[in-house]
Amino acid sequence: MATPPPHHQDAEPSGPAHAGPQPDGAQGAHGAPPVPGPRGRRPGEAQGGRFLVPGLLLALAVPALLVIGPLTDDGPPTLTVGQCVRNAGSWEEQDLRVVDCGAANARFRVTRQLREGESCAPLDVTSDSRFSADKWSPHCLTPLRGH
Repeated sequence: MATPPPHHQDAEPSGPAHAGPQPDGAQGAHGAPPVPGPRGRRPGEAQGGRFLVPGLLLALAVPALLVIGPLTDDGPPTLTVGQCVRNAGSWEEQDLRVVDCGAANARFRVTRQLREGESCAPLDVTSDSRFSADKWSPHCLTPLRGH
């Protein structure tokens, strides 16, 4: 019976299965490119790096939107017949705000949208045309009783 040749501990294993990690740009065994590490990472590449930048952007975006959101102005409200409003400005510089008709600060009800040549009732006030959908036709605002 033949005995196998002695195995030397100093000898390096050969073949692609034993190529081991190679520095960037180095070739593996038999000129093949190095085998990537787990999950497609190259040896020495940081773990979780692909989530770092999106995570940071998300962490910065949420507080920024909370600060910027209230600063944006959608413009004046578009009035419709039946709504109630209050004027937070002067009548020359109207700042009409739509409010619940039962609210203590409700002062006027939108009763009509004027067409060319029409006018409001004697005690009504007229809204600025920028509060209409077409930005041209004003509305009649009738004072609520008791106000």
